[in-house]
Amino acid sequence: MSFSAITLRPIEDRDETNVIQILTSPLVTKSYMVPDLTPEQAKGLFLRLQSLSREENRFVRGICLDDTLVGFLNDTEVTEDYWELGWAMHPDYMGKGYCTAGVRLAIRALFIMRKSTDRVRNASPVGASRLT
Repeated sequence: MSFSAITLRPIEDRDETNVIQILTSPLVTKSYMVPDLTPEQAKGLFLRLQSLSREENRFVRGICLDDTLVGFLNDTEVTEDYWELGWAMHPDYMGKGYCTAGVRLAIRALFIMRKSTDRVRNASPVGASRLT
């Protein structure tokens, strides 16, 4: 497996099906803190994530394998002291290291965005890390 094929990018229209599958997967909803969503609610959350991924002051990105969205990460809390990330992966791509590769890319990008060499500490074992 090559992690060089993993990239981060804003969420696009073509990602709708994969994002909705992620948001409605029982494997994801038990740990991502998203309630059970109707199809309309899932589409609304997709549109919100897509919009946030285009904002300069937010960090919401698709984790892509060969440009196919297989997961996403988003800032869940940002303060002067830290930046907390949450992430969710499509069930078909869980446990293959793609999320780990995506988080590593995100941490590099966030250090550049913050122009900081602050340390990273694990905030939670269920998918959140903080830059402090």
